[in-house]
Amino acid sequence: MKTRINLYLPHLRPVKEVLSLKQSLSVVLLSIVCGICVCISFYFINTNLEDEQVVLAQRLVLEESILSDKVNELAAVTTTAPLLNQIKAIKQKILEKKRVLAVLNTEFEDNIGFSPLFEGLSTLEMQDVWLTRIESKGGKLSFGGSALESKNIPRWVSELKASKVFNGHNFSHLEMKREDRLLNFTLYNANGFATKEAQ
Repeated sequence: MKTRINLYLPHLRPVKEVLSLKQSLSVVLLSIVCGICVCISFYFINTNLEDEQVVLAQRLVLEESILSDKVNELAAVTTTAPLLNQIKAIKQKILEKKRVLAVLNTEFEDNIGFSPLFEGLSTLEMQDVWLTRIESKGGKLSFGGSALESKNIPRWVSELKASKVFNGHNFSHLEMKREDRLLNFTLYNANGFATKEAQ
């Protein structure tokens, strides 16, 4: 047995209404306007946040500058003996380094006349012969080096005498001494090498 009775007649039943073209366009335009308003709102909000960030960054720089000034003021009024002694020791080290640097600069300027010597030695073929020291005593040079075989030393001396730097120079004598598998030698220059001091 039915407990409910449908009293709707066919013409009284709800029917979906279709929007007209004008109403549809109105809804679309309203949606677009709302979207534009939302985008503009977000844009202004982001702009305000960026401006606030710039202001905060400038304020931070200013506060850091003030803090640095305060630190300097504090350091200026500090009179503790250990700190003053430490500053004094650092200044002394700086002064010593400046003195050493001045001495090195003077030595470099005095020895600049030897640059042709090194340029001349760099052009020699030193295969199987290598230099270990160059000494200058009384304006005369001596070269110390080593070689694997004794025959390589005269060849290197001949090339040295034929080089542009030592052209016309004579060598007083050559000392050779074998140690283990190496042949150590010392070559003495009879003439003085023209340095800046000799000129």
